[in-house]
Amino acid sequence: MKENEELYARIEELEKELAEERIRRKITEDNSDCALWEYEIASKKYVLSRKLGGKWNTTNMVIENYQEQMHKWGFVHPDDWSVFDAFCEAMDRGDEHISYEVRQVSDESVFVWFRYVGIPVYDKDHKPYKIMGKTLDITGEKKNQELLEQKAERDSLTDLYNKAKMHKLVEKHIQQEDMQEGAFLIIDIDDFKSINDTYGHLYGDEVLIKIANAILISAGMEDYAGRIGGDEFCVFCRGENAGQHAMETAERISRMADRIHMSGRRVTLSMGISRYPEDASSYEELYQKADQVLYRVKRSGKNAFSVYDKNYNYVDYTSDRKETDRETGIWQELEKYYKGRQWTEAESEILSTMTRMMESYLNCEEGAGIVREQEKDTEKPEPVIAGTETPESFSAKLEQILPWQDGQYAEVFLGIRDYDEISAKMSEEVKNSLLYHLGTHIQKHLKGQEMVCHVKKDEFLLLLDNHVEAASEKIGHIMIMFEAMIGDKYPDVSINLYSGIYYLESRGYRPEEIFRIGKTLKNKAKRYCTLENSIYENRKSAGNIIDKEAGILNRGNLTRLKGFMNRAAKGERLTVGFIGGSITQGFSATDPEKCYAARTFGWLKKVFPNTEFDYVNAGIGATDSQFGAARVQEDLLQRLPDLVFVEFSVNDHSTPHFCETYEGLVRQIYGSASAPAMVLIHNVYYDTGKSAAYYHAQVGRHYDLPCISMQNSIYPAVAAGRLPAEKITADFLHPNDLGHEFMASVITNFLEKVIHDKTQEPQEIFPAPLTENAYEHCVRLQYFNSTPEKSGFEEDMTPQRDITDIFRNGWSAGEKGAYLEFTFRGTGAAVQYRRVKDGPAPIATAVVDENPETACVLDGTFDETWGDKMELATIAEHLPYGEHRVRIEITETHENDKAGFYLVSLIVSGVRTETEAE
Repeated sequence: MKENEELYARIEELEKELAEERIRRKITEDNSDCALWEYEIASKKYVLSRKLGGKWNTTNMVIENYQEQMHKWGFVHPDDWSVFDAFCEAMDRGDEHISYEVRQVSDESVFVWFRYVGIPVYDKDHKPYKIMGKTLDITGEKKNQELLEQKAERDSLTDLYNKAKMHKLVEKHIQQEDMQEGAFLIIDIDDFKSINDTYGHLYGDEVLIKIANAILISAGMEDYAGRIGGDEFCVFCRGENAGQHAMETAERISRMADRIHMSGRRVTLSMGISRYPEDASSYEELYQKADQVLYRVKRSGKNAFSVYDKNYNYVDYTSDRKETDRETGIWQELEKYYKGRQWTEAESEILSTMTRMMESYLNCEEGAGIVREQEKDTEKPEPVIAGTETPESFSAKLEQILPWQDGQYAEVFLGIRDYDEISAKMSEEVKNSLLYHLGTHIQKHLKGQEMVCHVKKDEFLLLLDNHVEAASEKIGHIMIMFEAMIGDKYPDVSINLYSGIYYLESRGYRPEEIFRIGKTLKNKAKRYCTLENSIYENRKSAGNIIDKEAGILNRGNLTRLKGFMNRAAKGERLTVGFIGGSITQGFSATDPEKCYAARTFGWLKKVFPNTEFDYVNAGIGATDSQFGAARVQEDLLQRLPDLVFVEFSVNDHSTPHFCETYEGLVRQIYGSASAPAMVLIHNVYYDTGKSAAYYHAQVGRHYDLPCISMQNSIYPAVAAGRLPAEKITADFLHPNDLGHEFMASVITNFLEKVIHDKTQEPQEIFPAPLTENAYEHCVRLQYFNSTPEKSGFEEDMTPQRDITDIFRNGWSAGEKGAYLEFTFRGTGAAVQYRRVKDGPAPIATAVVDENPETACVLDGTFDETWGDKMELATIAEHLPYGEHRVRIEITETHENDKAGFYLVSLIVSGVRTETEAE
């Protein structure tokens, strides 16, 4: 009996232990990133015990005939089947240590990396009958590994292969037994140092990125492209006729580079080509010989490419030609365009044939033109004006110039005010003389491919190159000079010109479309031009001279943004938030609905009319991302936004400090509960080009977020004079209504591309911080959430109207010696205080941990006149984590102080949770 009791007690004890073990296992499973699995060797049945981080369903997954079924479903990445089959064979054998890594399809229909580890379970005869193991999602680990490998072999700026990797790839090709042809192309940016010196290294970096993109697009799928140092790039072309392929690639790259303009400056390239095995048998030789050719091209005038030839001789075929005047003229134009390039014999022969064909064509055109003129009504022929185009020749040239253009041209209508009335008082000879003088005067001011067409009577159409000079400035100069000149010739007649300008878009135009625009311009100019303002500018078309594509500084991972667009298309209710400074708040816009944020929001509502959107504008003027990081939770994230635009690049200084504060803000938004899509907006000072975009874009690229730059899109048009700054901003910083419209157009251009982008996005990675990251966790202390020691300071309990009512919830004092003393746990502190424009006001001093070296003077008087400013002063940063004290004491007052000292808040950075603190 006693034995039975002991047995029952033992059974009960074992059952209790088993129940506890089950609970332990459940806790382990529920809090683990792993999934447990079992494989029965005899039946080949596989059981996955639980959900793996949302990759599969929550119930157990049972797969009969595991290997066969996985092949049938196609659940494994095509490149990993051999690894998977080897793993199955190892399980069937009952190997002691089984491990493999493979990509498999998740329930989200994307391939995910998994690591499988298993050990055998033996029966009483020590034969394996089952494999038990765990599965771990290692996608993040693999991505980090890929990033490390990429950093080791890729150029960090352009993402092309670096010099060492190119060396390895070319040598690998050369060492192949089949002696497959290859060609090495070296590309050098002409006068790149002057670009850096003139426009700064940020602009220089953008030139490098644009050239790298041109190379990637132009090179073949089998080719290797790299950046081998500074402004030098290379392409290695492989396969049959590699030399010819390299020349075609060089031509494509050169054509694409011609379309790159930085602040109106044209970017040109010099290139050299060497071939394997014809010219060299090693990477070093290929490099050396291509380099030799490159520098021959440089010495011969740049902006060209050539192929290595051991018997290479340049022959100048342009100097001793004794042909017709027209053919000589064509050669002179070619020589001028190519800046003194010397032509090889083969090139010269081709160009000779081309010039003869062109001469023949032009002669035919002249003959045809004579016939056409004879067929016209000859009662009142239009006067022939030297240098101007007829509508027919203008159309023919337009077809050559405008099959595609990148926003560099403007169309201008020019006419004489009250011409019919004036001409009625003139003889035919005087009338023709007036038009002749006007036509030749216009022609005299044109450059390059610019041209003028005499349409009829006093009507002229001009095609002006905005990259050479702003159309409005050029046409204004033409009009003023002509009116002054003609006044001396016709003192009895008042001649006044009027004009209309339309900026052409970045697309192709047919001649009939150009004439249609010209007709509209004529009517608009007649209606709106006055004697005081004789130039009508199509305001909306001014946006066409902005390079919206260049505004996409970083495309980023679009997973979240595409998800937002998909949800909007389904009609879900969504919240769109904006956080930034005065530009986001809408300063200088005549109405809040005309600021870029409201315009962008309006565009979303227009594109998705069946979706209910909520709009949150958390812009506060004269504030930076350091304050943004402290207030984003309260002002924006508590509204659970689905899409957030961040704009602080003209509020922050371009320093590492603001790189860190900006990252803290970005990390808070990116990791917030609603997991919003993000777009980073980079504004610019339009007089200096200054912006914190250099550091902010580093953060954007680190987190693979879309970055939209006004420094790259709108500012170049301003800097080049194509778009006068006064048209878009009154103070060279805050956009007016038109400036906000342009900003919104650059942003919505990107958003529209996202809607139509069907490429599959890689899995998102939330990387480790780029900086010390003290501002991801910060707290803003005001009177209602803190109890500092104080003397002489009074709490301000006036209700706050809205987030822009910034001088609220703080403390104020006016007597010398008044103080506040805060105790905080963290690594840094900053104070926000009021500076009064109509001073003077008291001066305070802030000291950390009683250390006089940390003393920071807080002057309550503001030396500008636009309004009271909320100043933010960092008084300590990157201290050892722990308890610290800040004392703020008024140290100086004045008899005529206009206001007391007002402390708005103390911002504590580097705050930790209890777990982190431990």
